[in-house]
Amino acid sequence: MNGGAAATLLDTSNVALSIDTHGVGIAWTGETGTVNFTGGNLSDMLLGGFDNDTIFGGSGGDTLYGASGGDSLVGGSGNDRLSGNEDNDTLWGNEGADTLYGNAGDDSIFGNEGADSVYGNAGNDYLFGGDGNDSMLGQSGGDWMEGGAGADRLIGNEDNDTIYGNDDADTIYGNAGIDSLFGDGGDDWLSGGSAGDWLSGGSGGDLLYGNEDNDTLYGGGGDDSIYGGDGNDSLIGGSAGESNADTLIGGLGNDTLTGGGGNDIFDVLTTDGIDLITDMENGDAIRDTGGTFTSLSDGDGANIASGTVEVASSGGETTLYLRYTAGTGAADTTVKLTGTFAADRFSASGNAITMVAASGGTPTPTPTPSGGGDDTSTTPTTPTQTVDGLVVTQETVSNSNGTTTSVFTVPISTESRTEDRGTSGRADIPLVTSATGTTQLEAGLPTGVGLRVETTTTGQTGLQELIQAIEARTTQSGQSADRTFMSGVGSTFLGALPTGTSLTVRTVIPTVASGTTSVSSPIVISGAANQGTQQEALVIDASGLPSGTIIQLDNVEFAAVVGAVRITGGAGSQMVSGDSGNQIMVLGADDDTLRGGGGDDQIGSLEGSDWLYGDDGADTVTGGVGNDYVYGGTGSDLQNGNQGDDLVYGNQGADTVRGGQDNDTVYGGQNDDQVYGDIGADRLFGDDGADTVSGGAGADVGNGNQGNDLVYGNQGNDTVNGGQGNDTVYGGQNDDQVYGDLGDDRLFGDDGADTVSGGAGADVANGNQGDDLLYGNQGNDTLNGGAGADTLYGGQSDDQVSGDLGDDRLFGDEGADTLSGGGGNDSLSGNAGDDRLLGEDGTDTLSGGDGADTLYGGQNDDQISGDLGADRLFGDDGADTLSGGAGNDELAGNAGNDRLLGEAGDDTLYGGDGADLFVFRAGDGRDVIQDFKVADGDRIGLANGVEYSLRLDSDDVAITFSDGGEVTLTGVKIGDLLNGAGLDDLFLRM
Repeated sequence: MNGGAAATLLDTSNVALSIDTHGVGIAWTGETGTVNFTGGNLSDMLLGGFDNDTIFGGSGGDTLYGASGGDSLVGGSGNDRLSGNEDNDTLWGNEGADTLYGNAGDDSIFGNEGADSVYGNAGNDYLFGGDGNDSMLGQSGGDWMEGGAGADRLIGNEDNDTIYGNDDADTIYGNAGIDSLFGDGGDDWLSGGSAGDWLSGGSGGDLLYGNEDNDTLYGGGGDDSIYGGDGNDSLIGGSAGESNADTLIGGLGNDTLTGGGGNDIFDVLTTDGIDLITDMENGDAIRDTGGTFTSLSDGDGANIASGTVEVASSGGETTLYLRYTAGTGAADTTVKLTGTFAADRFSASGNAITMVAASGGTPTPTPTPSGGGDDTSTTPTTPTQTVDGLVVTQETVSNSNGTTTSVFTVPISTESRTEDRGTSGRADIPLVTSATGTTQLEAGLPTGVGLRVETTTTGQTGLQELIQAIEARTTQSGQSADRTFMSGVGSTFLGALPTGTSLTVRTVIPTVASGTTSVSSPIVISGAANQGTQQEALVIDASGLPSGTIIQLDNVEFAAVVGAVRITGGAGSQMVSGDSGNQIMVLGADDDTLRGGGGDDQIGSLEGSDWLYGDDGADTVTGGVGNDYVYGGTGSDLQNGNQGDDLVYGNQGADTVRGGQDNDTVYGGQNDDQVYGDIGADRLFGDDGADTVSGGAGADVGNGNQGNDLVYGNQGNDTVNGGQGNDTVYGGQNDDQVYGDLGDDRLFGDDGADTVSGGAGADVANGNQGDDLLYGNQGNDTLNGGAGADTLYGGQSDDQVSGDLGDDRLFGDEGADTLSGGGGNDSLSGNAGDDRLLGEDGTDTLSGGDGADTLYGGQNDDQISGDLGADRLFGDDGADTLSGGAGNDELAGNAGNDRLLGEAGDDTLYGGDGADLFVFRAGDGRDVIQDFKVADGDRIGLANGVEYSLRLDSDDVAITFSDGGEVTLTGVKIGDLLNGAGLDDLFLRM
């Protein structure tokens, strides 16, 4: 079949077809049975029917929809869009950058070749990315996901998921639920999210982050960085036989740390709880970022001096007591080790305590500053200098481990400052200068603002420095969640850096005079563009600034911001994380990532393909120009993808989510959401809750999913589905596909030639204007075609089917149905069941089908057939033709000159007013005419070859036919028949 440039609608089932489509749209509406369909060489739009269909897109960028039933959708070559809809579907994207949606049911989805976008939606799905750098989102249900080859991004979201990255450097996020995450090959980044998760990095240098709850993290091969986060976690670097150098950071809670083979680092902190290290070996080190240790001895830690480590052993376990607070007293940090060790097995150096071979005595440690602002410094080489009218104090600290630490103090800028460089009205202070004299990081300070910067000037490449800086600025009561969250975002940033990157971490602390209520203009922090492998990571503590102060970031790769300030962005691709304050963050024209953290935030970006997360709180998240990922997080959020092909996800809370312009994919997530597509060909999903889904302009796909939803297609040729629950679905303008799915739904086609399908449940479907196609499917449905020439199928159960205006075709299918033609010349078929058919206005054709049916022709000249069963037929006004069919039927012509055929069975016939013709054929049975009137012009019609004879039975006349059939004329005398011209005029040959 060659569709040409038009759209083709097929109503068929149990077929196998192949077409050469030229941009053709194919809608499969077969009620039962299956469709096996193969598309052509161009961009096809293929829709399955209500059974188990197999659809092949062929070459070209195809759009395939499964509709009801367990469907198999195969994209072929080209960039395809596949949507499984209900039931358990199987989708193959094959070649090209495909977009695949499982929707409801337990689906199997294979991206195969190309950079694919795979969405499981509802149900327990299996997702496989295949070759290419794929993006996979499991959404609701316990999903199994595998990235395949390529650097993939896999997000499990709700429920208990199992995720394998497979080959290459993958990013895996478990989200809610008890998840099992496996990095496999490559340098992977894994984050467990909430609940107690299992994380395994596999081979490669992996970064594992447990997040909340009690997690188990296993690094595997390679030099791994493992961060437990909140909860009592188990961290394992690798097996004992390996020689990898892992870094294990327990985080909050009482954690169990096992390094495995190699020289491992176990990071501890005062607020982390009491950690247990199970396999401390020679070369392993315990690192406490709280301070520097200068003394190490045996002791019980009851009353120890600052900078001291005491070691005690009992019952096969060793306890290390660490104190760095000034004075003497209890330990700040306590660490337990499996095994019995004396103090001579350890060496203290700076903030590290390293296990060494037993020497028979306590070694004398060499003091080493830790790299923080409290270290013992050398004499500053340049204690002060004047920069742009401000006297800047710079203290350089040399550490014994080869690093240096600088502390810059910039006084508060005043109006009397002498401008000598840079921007007028702002003090421009270089913070970092390269060996060639190029400024790599600069601060622009308006009047009334000063600055303190604490940083190591030697490039770093690990997770430790950044987490230390974040922990140092989130020490206040109630900030533990901020610390965990921001450390996780920082680990994400580090996990995406290429191998060999040199990272310099800086803590930036803007200052204002006491009592300051506002800052007149933005504080500007600018990095240098195109730095290659040199990256800047800032921890900005703005908690001392007035609320609403603006900080502008230009070419700053990463920033964790503490305090309720406003962040704006200029040049460069930046990753910015907020804390639990109410922050405003709007970045610039490049590809940015923003994390709002806690609080009610306003998140946005002007241009670029951005990743925007509102996280906790009631947030406003806006995408701007570019193809953005907009994620609301917890709380009732307001989101807008704005321009570009965006992915907008509301997640938890009663959210309002908009796709904005272009072709967007929008998910409401949990709770009662408002989902809007706006301009473009959008894909909209309500998910849990009582959602409102509205398509806007463009050819949209809308699905309410679970809950009692309100779904609008609005403008464009839309496909809208209520999903589970009792939904109300409007197709809107143009030619729409409207599905009720599960539940008792109310469906409206509105303008255009619409297809309206009720699905399971007692549905109410209205075609409204246009030539519509309506299906009730399962349940006791009510269908109304509205204006236009409509086709209506009641489906299973007892349905009410009304054609309304126009020349309509009505089918009752199974059950005791009521079919009403309404205005126009209609065709009504009751099919199976004891049906009631009303032709009403117009010249109608009625067929009862199986069962004991009742048929009313209504006005005008109607064709009425009872078919099988004991039927009752009524002609009403007009010259009607009534055919009883098989069974003992009752036929009443009523007003008008009617034609009555009892046909097989013993029938009862009433001609009613007018000159009626009663027709008999061989095999018609033994019939009775109750009101035969010769004077009114009634006649008997006989088929050729049928002979007759008259017999008087009491007050009636019986006409006996040569084949054994008979008709009795009730209350008719022989003389009545002989009046007039005689029997030759009474009997007419047909």
